Amino acid sequence: MLTFSPVHLERFLAVGEQIAAKAMPTTPNELDGTGLAMIEMLPKGRRDSQQRYFDPAPYLTGPMEAPRDGDYLISVNLRATGSASDPPPKVAFVVDGKEVGTYQFKSAKKSEVAEAKVKLNAGKHEFTLKWLNPPAKISGNARTLSGLRLRLLGPTDTRTEFQRRVATVIGTATGDARAKAVANWFVSRAFRRVATNAEVARYSKIFLDAERASGSWETGTQAMMAVVLASPKFIFRAEQEEMATQRDAHAISEFALASRLSYFLWGSLPDDELFQLAYQKKLSANLEAQTRRLLKDPRAQYLTQGFGIQWLQLRQLTTVSPDPGMFPAFNDALRVSMMKETELFFAEIVREDRNVLDLLDADFTYVDRDLAAFYGLRNVEIPRERGGEPVFVRVTLPQGDRGGILTHASILTATSNPTRTSPVKRGKWILEQILGTPPPPAPPSVPTLEGQQLKGSLRERMEQHRRDPACASCHTRMDAIGFAFEKFDAVGQLRTAEDGKPIDPSGKLPNGQAFSGAGELKKILKADDEKFVRNLSSKLLTYGLGRGLDYYDGPALDKITDSTRKSGNRFSSLILGVVMSDPFRLRRGTSQVEPVSESPKKK
Repeated sequence: MLTFSPVHLERFLAVGEQIAAKAMPTTPNELDGTGLAMIEMLPKGRRDSQQRYFDPAPYLTGPMEAPRDGDYLISVNLRATGSASDPPPKVAFVVDGKEVGTYQFKSAKKSEVAEAKVKLNAGKHEFTLKWLNPPAKISGNARTLSGLRLRLLGPTDTRTEFQRRVATVIGTATGDARAKAVANWFVSRAFRRVATNAEVARYSKIFLDAERASGSWETGTQAMMAVVLASPKFIFRAEQEEMATQRDAHAISEFALASRLSYFLWGSLPDDELFQLAYQKKLSANLEAQTRRLLKDPRAQYLTQGFGIQWLQLRQLTTVSPDPGMFPAFNDALRVSMMKETELFFAEIVREDRNVLDLLDADFTYVDRDLAAFYGLRNVEIPRERGGEPVFVRVTLPQGDRGGILTHASILTATSNPTRTSPVKRGKWILEQILGTPPPPAPPSVPTLEGQQLKGSLRERMEQHRRDPACASCHTRMDAIGFAFEKFDAVGQLRTAEDGKPIDPSGKLPNGQAFSGAGELKKILKADDEKFVRNLSSKLLTYGLGRGLDYYDGPALDKITDSTRKSGNRFSSLILGVVMSDPFRLRRGTSQVEPVSESPKKK
């Protein structure tokens, strides 16, 4: 069993206690709320600073969002003016076209808080305030109604999602039965399998001891949670072997399969549906349908961060430091925009189930105002920042070399040197991450390009460097690919010349295929799609299994590649190929595991 040191245990317990306190607070939470400034409501009209009048129309409309399903309170502080003989205002609250409540003022000249209760589903809703008894002519009348802010408070049930689920689990149980019910449910979910009787007994005792000491079962739940979250059975994703002595390959347990699938696609625990299918031993029979369900869920966007950024090695972008004197347009804000572009682009491939070859070349991307200017994109309408965050929009790229991840500024910057481009780094990155054909390590005795007395342009110096037979075999492959992107400088901006000389991005691959630049090279890579699809299959299978591939994974990799290509190279086909593969679903038997050689005994 995997374990950790006492210091780690103390830290895990401390973190577990913090999580438990947030998930199961012992005092009621304050009512959450959101607001809408009434000057933003429609139709536009009379205002006095931030005070918005029901003028010219006797109604105001605007959107607000409910964070989750539940009961809410709509609240607004309204100010009425007029004479004492005027009728007190009456207002109606309308949500999505349906009246949900009214409020009658007590006086014609007073500020009062009007409220209405409403049940809402999570999501955006249209809220309208109607002045039901306005004067015949509103504009210019001494009788007015105005307000500052419309508020949406709730849900009025301030319990956390975890508290509500625990309440459902407990039902009417008390004492020992309550402790066992909570322990069984929570331990089973945390350990990603059904809790054993011994585990239920152990953790329910912790629950009851804390409950007796504090007089609160919520505190008992907190104590039990903290200990469970510090257990190696939760921290490590160890898979229980149900047939440890089986000689031949056999299926992993249903609960292990549920965990593999959910962590592969969501980076998190199996949800209730997966857990129930595993409990009923029906997950294997419904594996394809469940994979498609998980892919359609918004949580599948975890693949962008969990797999995409890791595969593309984009964490290197956070550490590169282009020379500010040579590349003044580059700054930390642009660095963030570069990363976001690639994240959004990859996320669309996943979300829209696009052809994975679009990763290599596509006619669209995502940019904010800074990145659009950096790329020289004109006639692109991009809103200004919202809430302090830049707004990204999907744009169609003009015809040219730019398109696909190979020409994203993030990739081009991460594979460059601080003062210049690096055809070697760019070519090596494509061989390794895109084609899966990495070059061997450079001989230790070969000096770097800067360490040699070479003259001429970068291309000429590289040609001189390749004259060394020890360098030629690798650089012939890397350099040709890397030079295809020379029209992009060290931070990914397009250029046509370097040091006053025109840039030559042409080249020839070892197989004799020639290209004039990045655009034609991408066409060559897409035409020979088997290499890219096989490499991407290999990367995803490695990620899904959590281990490196070995020779015995070769047949499965062939099958994934073939099935993906026959299905139009759709991203979902690739994922299904991985999930349905033998390495993902099966475990090798004792007859297939190579024995560990024993060390010779001392005489």
